[in-house]
Amino acid sequence: MLDSIINKYNPKDPSTHGILKYFSEQLSEKENISFILEIFKSGSWLLATEISRTNSSEELNEKTTIQFYGLFDQWVANRIDFSNTIFSSRTRNPYITTNLHFQFREALLSIKNLDFPEKGMKILEKLILNVNPIYLERFLDGTLWIVIEEYEEKEIEVFLSYFIKAYIANSSINIINFLYHSLNVLAFTHKIYYLSDIFIKSLNQVSKLIIENRTSSNYKQLILVLLIDLIQNKKLDLSSSKYEYVIKETLDSLDQGSISNLNFLLFLKRFNYSFDEYDAVLESEALLENISEKISSIPKRTDIEIQALLHHLIKTSNEYFELFLFHQELMNQQYAEEHILRFINLIDEIRIAFLPILWYEEFLNFSPINGEISFATEAGFEVKVDEEFFKRKILEKKIESKITDDFILHFGYGFLNTKYLTGYPKANLFLKRSKQTRKPLDLKDKDQIEEIERFYISNLNYSASNKKNVLILTPFKDTIHKIITKYELKAFFHSLELFLIEKANNYLSILSPFPKKSHSFKIIVPPKYISEYNLNLSEGKFWEILKRLRPYLYKIIYLNHKEKVESIKKINYAFKNDRYISGVIKSTSKGGLIVDIFGVEAFLPGSQIDVKPVIDYDSYIGKTLDFKIVKISEANQNTVVSRRLIIESVIEMQREEISKKLEKGQILEGTIKNITYFGAFIDLGGIDGLLYITDISWGRINHPSDLLELNQKIHVVVLDYEDNKKRISLGLKQLHPNPWDALDAKIKIGTRVTGKVVSVEDYGIFLEIEPGVEGLVHISDISWSSTTVNCKELFKLGDFLEAIVITVGIEERKMSLGLKQLISDSWINKIKKYTKGTKHIAKVLNLVDYGIFVELEEDVIGLVHISKILSYRRINHPAEFTKIGEKINISILEIDKKNRRLSLGYEIKEENGYLFEKVFLVNSIHKGEIIDIKKNGAIIALDYGLTVFAPTRHLIKSDGYYPKAKEILDFKVIELNKKFKRIYISHTSTHRSVPNFLKKAYVKRRIT
Repeated sequence: MLDSIINKYNPKDPSTHGILKYFSEQLSEKENISFILEIFKSGSWLLATEISRTNSSEELNEKTTIQFYGLFDQWVANRIDFSNTIFSSRTRNPYITTNLHFQFREALLSIKNLDFPEKGMKILEKLILNVNPIYLERFLDGTLWIVIEEYEEKEIEVFLSYFIKAYIANSSINIINFLYHSLNVLAFTHKIYYLSDIFIKSLNQVSKLIIENRTSSNYKQLILVLLIDLIQNKKLDLSSSKYEYVIKETLDSLDQGSISNLNFLLFLKRFNYSFDEYDAVLESEALLENISEKISSIPKRTDIEIQALLHHLIKTSNEYFELFLFHQELMNQQYAEEHILRFINLIDEIRIAFLPILWYEEFLNFSPINGEISFATEAGFEVKVDEEFFKRKILEKKIESKITDDFILHFGYGFLNTKYLTGYPKANLFLKRSKQTRKPLDLKDKDQIEEIERFYISNLNYSASNKKNVLILTPFKDTIHKIITKYELKAFFHSLELFLIEKANNYLSILSPFPKKSHSFKIIVPPKYISEYNLNLSEGKFWEILKRLRPYLYKIIYLNHKEKVESIKKINYAFKNDRYISGVIKSTSKGGLIVDIFGVEAFLPGSQIDVKPVIDYDSYIGKTLDFKIVKISEANQNTVVSRRLIIESVIEMQREEISKKLEKGQILEGTIKNITYFGAFIDLGGIDGLLYITDISWGRINHPSDLLELNQKIHVVVLDYEDNKKRISLGLKQLHPNPWDALDAKIKIGTRVTGKVVSVEDYGIFLEIEPGVEGLVHISDISWSSTTVNCKELFKLGDFLEAIVITVGIEERKMSLGLKQLISDSWINKIKKYTKGTKHIAKVLNLVDYGIFVELEEDVIGLVHISKILSYRRINHPAEFTKIGEKINISILEIDKKNRRLSLGYEIKEENGYLFEKVFLVNSIHKGEIIDIKKNGAIIALDYGLTVFAPTRHLIKSDGYYPKAKEILDFKVIELNKKFKRIYISHTSTHRSVPNFLKKAYVKRRIT
């Protein structure tokens, strides 16, 4: 059961902890111990210690603590072993995975849950003292905020006090770093206001010890001292610090122009340090000289060293530029102008220097590259750059001499990481299969993944430890904007370009091209130098520099903006004065089109393109059209235009002009704009009319599209219109003579005609004698046979048939036709042998509620009505005594030659028929049981299995009441009709006399 719970609710997922803790509350102590061990196995230390903390079982707490010590100690040992390889040949870039950060977080929270046991703290101290400082810093950067965020103030004090004592006992640089990271987070929280005096004193003791032991170049030690001072005073301000002399000493000892100084400088700036004696010009010159030396050293370096230098500059480009901006803000305009010019020129020199390596598309990211996925690993796909593409670019750069096998290995391949494949389910499925098999998969079958043939360079990796796959790729399918906002941008010294763009946009008070509100913007452009730094230049000097050194940026931002301002003035003038304005349709957009009006993009919604629905938006691209401005949003400078309003205005003018001249009988030319099942709408040049399907042709049509087409021009006649002339009825057939009026005078009653079947209905068929002239052959005029005819089985549309005209009405436009009249009626000849009163043998054809249909011979059929079936018994349905196909003796009662009908009789031969006549004599009395009471009488069961019906008036008892069901009474036979086999009975007559008229009116019923 425990296994199934663990499998269903993953303990490593924090959202399941509430459910699993509730589950543990229902377990016994022994079960809980097993449950805790299973949770540890699943990899969650935090949940196990949380359950232990809320449980009063000493055994459970002891087992949990021992298990945690063992796992955490082993984890720390593994981290220490790994950290020893950081500066080996294997790697120089200690990357901490998400899983390791997660485990370290769980360890810190588990120590809290176990109430900071000394053994657990010692294991943590072992990690801090023995791992490589760079590796430790990666852990602390990503995880220590958890301590400050989730620990209470007292817990923070207990936790940090342990390491304060450890530092006092052992002045380890790693413990200094640990305290530095912890206090750096703590200083920015409200919790500093609730720290105890005892803890503050211990901090002060550490501060004094650091000052005594520190080296002047170790600014982290100084920052830690300043943090302690800020926490003690609960005032985050360095403008008047007692450590002013120490700060100045540290600043003087820093390496000039080194980007490693940046964090210290930013810390001082954050807490309002004045920098009065800091020589920003000298520091900036040192930074520029540092960059210049790197450039000048390139010709002396090996290819591997050049790649390593480029890797360094790319990875630290933000830091270089941020440090440069820091200096810019502290110098006057003269130096600021000189240094910005030198910095931009240096950046361009670097680009030229590295041009042979950057063969693909100068130095920028997001250059489209052709390639083919050639190999798959658990982490992603290796991509081979297309050979033709590769060679063409090499020739363009004129670096053929640089091409070697090692060069191709480095620059002819790229890597497509799994994190860039969110939109490619087939590729992800393939990689998942690779992970399951735990070995690389060769892509021999390209159908296994979605085809990806073009890529963007989204990152570069020139580290010396990376032997191949310098280019980090992302699929071309994603838009550049999506990539910029989603992935880390590492264009070569991109910070400068982005800053200049942002600064230019700020000067012009226009929207930035970068999504500031998104988290990704912080990755693309670190916000601290955008929001906190300024070029110490006048706006005029900035534009002058941009025009001279970045003319393309000057054009697309400044000149285009000025043109746009003038364009917006024209657009606003047209909007306020209700003027039409011309524009070119540039492209499609979601829900409409983008229109270029004087260089300003406007939106044309799909509903405003035309008065009729538009399906093909692409057909409008490139067209110059007139528009009406319907909305201008000054907040986001959006303009919405309409072409439909112009068209509607023109149509309204045309409508008014046509309406003035409109008359009944007037013939107009129009264009078919819509076709429906009931007719067609005709555009008469600004006003619409409806041409009903019945007014399209004198002949029969199934759908208007049989004769009409969209956009077809036709002439129509005005049949009618309403007073407001908004509903106009049109006719097309009225332009041609009515074929009924021109009907040949020879077509008279009895005339033989030939026609085409144009409609088949259940009640008959329609024959088209001439176009527009139809006659109906009713189902009764198809055959002399009395058998029901199925028209849809006998006839098909398009058949040509000969018929006789039965009736014709020119004025009514109606004609009746007959098919059977073409042949003689065989029934008349056959019926001659049958006479009234004769007896015959007939075959039962059908049984119905009201009688029996029988066939005397072919086409001679008659009906034995149920009332003509002679029997003393009451008959509910003919099926009680006969069946279809059986032959019976019938007698002919009536022959109706006019209506071709035979009325027949049938007498049922009964074994007890003679006995009934002897027993049930008139005035004889018999016992009878009421077996069913009807609305107007009752069914009575008599002797010999006979049932008869007695009306209500013959059921009155001597006490004046009516009998109930199953009641047995005496009944008198009041009439016996031997001819029609009828017996009439009455209970009432047994105790009073019944007039003869009552016998006839109420008693005469059939016996069943």
